[in-house]
Order: sequence, then C-alpha cells, then structure tokens
Amino acid sequence: KRRLENDPSIASVASATNIPGEGEQPPKMDFSYAQKNVSFAHVGIDPGYFKTLNISSIQGNTTVSIDQLLHDSLANYAVINESAAKNLGLENPIGAKIKGCDVTFEIVGLVKDSKAYGFENVVQPSLYSFKNECGTMRFQTTLMVKTKPGMVDQAINTVKAEWLKNPSAKDLPLDYSFMDEQYALQHKKQHELQTAFNSFTSLSVIIAALGLFSMAAYQAALRKKEMSIRKVLGASVQLLFIQLNKPFLKLFLVGIGIALPIAYLLMNKWLSNFAYHIQLSWWSFLIPIFCIFILILVSISFQSIKVAKTNPIDSLRDE
Repeated sequence: KRRLENDPSIASVASATNIPGEGEQPPKMDFSYAQKNVSFAHVGIDPGYFKTLNISSIQGNTTVSIDQLLHDSLANYAVINESAAKNLGLENPIGAKIKGCDVTFEIVGLVKDSKAYGFENVVQPSLYSFKNECGTMRFQTTLMVKTKPGMVDQAINTVKAEWLKNPSAKDLPLDYSFMDEQYALQHKKQHELQTAFNSFTSLSVIIAALGLFSMAAYQAALRKKEMSIRKVLGASVQLLFIQLNKPFLKLFLVGIGIALPIAYLLMNKWLSNFAYHIQLSWWSFLIPIFCIFILILVSISFQSIKVAKTNPIDSLRDE
C-alpha cells in the first residue's frame, strides 16, 4: 500500500471489506450501547478509507494512523455515521463505547452519511472499524486506488506491476473495476426508463401536433363560409380567431382536468420507489401545461389566421 501511495499517478489508497456501490450492502451486526441493542452495518476499513472516498468528517479523528493502530493494539477504534449517531441518540459520540463483534469499540470519529447504494435504499446506520473481522467472522478486503486526474492508465500499470510481486499472483489474477461504472450500473434502469420516456414523449408530441394541424384545417374548411358571413357582419379578425379556436381550447381544458390527477398519482407512485426524492410542487405541472398550450396555439393558429383574414367575397362567390 505504501509503495502505491508513493507513485506519482496515485492520489490515495485504502482497503475495505465492502466497496460502496458494488454488490450488496454491508452485513448488519448486533451492537449494544447503554443497555440499548442496535443493528448496524459493519465495514472493516483502513485509515485511508474516508480520504479516498471523499467522505466528510464531522467530529473526531477519522484518519487514525497505521502506526497508532499497530502500537495500540488493545484499542478497538471505530467511526460511525450520522444515522448511527442518531440511532444511538448521541450528539457527540466521540469517546462512547459500543459493544459488538466480541469486543468493545471506542468511537473516535463521526462522518456524514454516504448514499452509496442508490436513492432507492435508505442509508444504513454504519460502524466502520479498523479491522476486517467481527467475532469469529473474518471478511475479505478489497483495495481501492484513487488516481490523479488524467493518469488512470499509469495507475493501472503500477497496480499490475505491484500485484505481480505478490507470491499469490499466479493463483489469483488481478481483477479490477471502476467505481464510477459501478455507480452508473445502479441507475442504469432509470436511465433506460428516461430514454424510453423521452422517445415516446417526443413521438407523442409530433403526432399530437400533426393531428391538431389537420383538425384545425378541417374545421377551418367547414366553417369558412360561416366566418366570412361573420366578417361581413362586422366581426373582427381577433373575434373570428377566438371563434375558430374555442372548441380546441375547451378540449384542452377537459384534457388537463383528466390528465392532472392521473399524472399526479403516477408521479407519486414512481417517486415512492426512492427513499430520497423530491416533493411535487405546483410548478412541476404548470410548466408542462404552459408548453402544451403553446403547442396547441402554434398548431392551430396558421389555419385560424388564414381563414380569419380571407376575403369574404372569395368564400361566398358560389352562393
């Protein structure tokens, strides 16, 4: 690890029993504090974990040095996240003693919650210990390497070279992945849904616009003589425009009245799939309604204005 950290292409290195965003969430273990039994996700880490993942510290020391751990082997240091502190009812958890994994952990740090498993899942109360075991269970650790900007290939070559120096490398080939790709996989389903929704929405808008244009042309042809008579009797172009478009505006209002409740229920249903989501507000519906109104206006205005400005003599010549 120290050799990797000294490489110019590598920013930091850490190891952990569970990699955020990859696979399942950390296993839950039973702990107790002040006669209160709790269940926390347990992650075995080394001192570079929070720096490598850019997890912000709130209180205490989250970068316990390796030398300190080696020389103070009797101390079982641990760090908890905000959810764990809230679960325990501790505003300042530093120095608190939590029993679990057949040992008593001393809390030396508090970090912010990290949403690493998608917005569908609530952040688990978590305890990070500087060891990869819990009681009789021992967990496999994975090395995380944070590269410097633009030096990914150099860092990979360095890791490969160091791995080949490992005596077990012949039996256990190097297997690596990129954390940003793992995070992207979590949201792949939502991205696919968004792409499909955008495609069908665009197609629906085009079909609706063509349909409105055709209906406007048909209505204009049917009411051409009627509009000419109104114009002869003194109706203005603005009044004729309103008369021609009134049926479409009525349909628009009826459609909005039907669509709004359905859209609200469907959006609430979809948002309920996420543990963390926005709250629906009035402008979430006002903007689409305004856009639909503009679409209708543009689609029907050409034919309406054309009829309203037609010379009545041309329309009534055959009468």
